[in-house]
Amino acid sequence: VKMATGHRLMVVALVAFGGPRASHCICCTPPVVRSSCWLADGASPVAAIQAAIGCSGAQMVVVDNIGAPWLLDVGLNLNSSNQVVYLEPEVVLQARRGAFTAEGSVLIRIDNVDNVTLRGYGATLEMWKVDYANPAKYNHSEWRHAITITSARNISIEGITAISSGGDGINIGGNQAYMDTCKGTGALCDSIEILVRDCNLTDNYRNAMSVTGVVNLLVENTILARTGGTCCMGGVDLEPEIDVRHIQNVTFRDCLFEHNQMTQVVMNLGGQQNHTSNVLFDGCVIRNSPAAGVWILGVGASAPLGVLELRNTTIVNTSDFGIRVDKKNATGAIVQLTDTVLSSVAEKGHWPLLIQSGGVLFSNLTIFDRHNRPWVEAGWRTSQPVLNVRGIATVWTPTGTCHDTFNTTRGDQTGVTVLCKKIVSGA
Repeated sequence: VKMATGHRLMVVALVAFGGPRASHCICCTPPVVRSSCWLADGASPVAAIQAAIGCSGAQMVVVDNIGAPWLLDVGLNLNSSNQVVYLEPEVVLQARRGAFTAEGSVLIRIDNVDNVTLRGYGATLEMWKVDYANPAKYNHSEWRHAITITSARNISIEGITAISSGGDGINIGGNQAYMDTCKGTGALCDSIEILVRDCNLTDNYRNAMSVTGVVNLLVENTILARTGGTCCMGGVDLEPEIDVRHIQNVTFRDCLFEHNQMTQVVMNLGGQQNHTSNVLFDGCVIRNSPAAGVWILGVGASAPLGVLELRNTTIVNTSDFGIRVDKKNATGAIVQLTDTVLSSVAEKGHWPLLIQSGGVLFSNLTIFDRHNRPWVEAGWRTSQPVLNVRGIATVWTPTGTCHDTFNTTRGDQTGVTVLCKKIVSGA
């Protein structure tokens, strides 16, 4: 039997007991198993990889570079705990065109397991967004994700490129089927201890990443770009939906958000109670947005709590607000802007920064604005006073003068020090 491994062919001698059963005995040789062994014995690509994942004792499952895409008629289920699934460089796991008709079909599902790593530097997960968006071919759905992680623990996604899905590049949350159970215990409401590192989530349908329930998420050195097709078309949407979900201890570090068709980063936290704390974007670049750069909303008077921080982050070239903070109470979670730069934002209207009600701290905020207008719009569409806004901001304008819309007559209470500087042409 000939088996493709990389771009080479090697002959595998099978004992003469006939059929796939004999091959299974040879292929299932933990701790490391290779999916191509089952493929060589006539299994479909899905069955071959799934058999390798299900091999008892397999600590590492290798999906070999066979020199052509692995064409998947249905999605894969990474349903074995304590396992690494390793995609060799240049491996492509590709949804078969015309398949994945169910509205919740996903390419890779990781549900209610522990200690699973999907590693694939140079490997690609590819779907057919252009087809899923065609109503003549598919029923509309926003859930045909490339990767979905639900109610799982200690999961790592490393080096993966996920493109052209019919939903999110990566979706992280809790399995809806467990929600009634988890309301009493808290278990399975969220995914816990999730790492996404060195990934490229590009040209997906709904969001590059959606997070509806997670405790301890780190996303590092990842591209979240060029999403478009169905709402909300962003880089990331942190949106817990229901009050048993958490968005807790979430960090995006050294990530790039760009060219998504709507706002690049959305924190819509109104669907939960006291379950948000410590959301951090650190060292990120947010650019080239046809809408806003960052939109923070849904923060009530007593919940969620904690700090929502942009640190060492640059927001550049947006059509609408650089940062939009509205539908947020002046108490509750604090929005903190630390060593953050806004440049060439709100180029088609509005203002660089919107603060509707308050609860914002500046710690070395810098704004470069080519327009003579308020650097911040305070109290937008409300008659209520703006409270609890404080810190230091440096604002560069063409004239070297700057103004805001804080209104003491309305009762605004702020402690902002603004340093106004003139943009020097050619400097």
